[in-house]
Amino acid sequence: MAMMLVVSVFGNATTTNAATLTADQYLAKMAKVNAKTKSVEMSQSTTVNMTMNGQTISSKASGSGIIFFNSGKAKYVQKITVKAADQKRTQTIRMYVKKSGGKLYLYTSEDGKTYQKEKLGDMADFTSQLGQVDTSAYSNAKIVKKSVKVGKVDTVQISCSITGEDMQNAVNQAGVDVSALYEMGLDFSTMKPIKVTYLIDKKTYRPVKCSVDMTAFMNDLFTTLMNGFADDDETAAAIGSLAFTCTTAKSTVVYKNFNKAKSFSYPKAVK
Repeated sequence: MAMMLVVSVFGNATTTNAATLTADQYLAKMAKVNAKTKSVEMSQSTTVNMTMNGQTISSKASGSGIIFFNSGKAKYVQKITVKAADQKRTQTIRMYVKKSGGKLYLYTSEDGKTYQKEKLGDMADFTSQLGQVDTSAYSNAKIVKKSVKVGKVDTVQISCSITGEDMQNAVNQAGVDVSALYEMGLDFSTMKPIKVTYLIDKKTYRPVKCSVDMTAFMNDLFTTLMNGFADDDETAAAIGSLAFTCTTAKSTVVYKNFNKAKSFSYPKAVK
């Protein structure tokens, strides 16, 4: 979540003839202006609903965040509600990112009083990645609607997908060690795609809204991982009887106040 917070933001303004742009060109320009972002505010909502053995489990996470890229200063507060077996649990997670000695640290709290501290990495690495939004991870980009009004902003609606092969390539390029998952039979290339929809400001090429539908992907992922645990017939039968289905796995992020984000102060416990 913290890394999503600091890298899933797109940036500043350029000018061109938007009427002639293709969906891929819009995405490329959105990625290009990212490097010029100084600050931004965002709100996010994620809903996951699933059934297992006839029992419904639902969760909703909603939150808001502020990022200042030059200083590495960031704040994110998220409320999570989970309902299962007629019981409901609600939890609020507070996260701050702070620079100290040229390095970034993540502070996380579940009670708003005590914070766990974790090193994220060097500030220089973070800064160098600001302009590296990899739109090559998107496939089948197309313009759904040429004009969608969001308040006073004229946006273009673009749909695209992150296929299993796209995910595999991204994992390989990032050098992430997922050998344990491969041993369990995970093969990204065979998995159903993640659907992504953008509303992009036609003047500035900043994203106004991004929606992601991971429902089909989550079903494939769960099935593959559960089968990986089935090392004998008895375990396989037990896993097969779970009757798991993910009915909803969707997330939406709304962006605002580019380069005009409100400042905030760190709690005293964030040291």
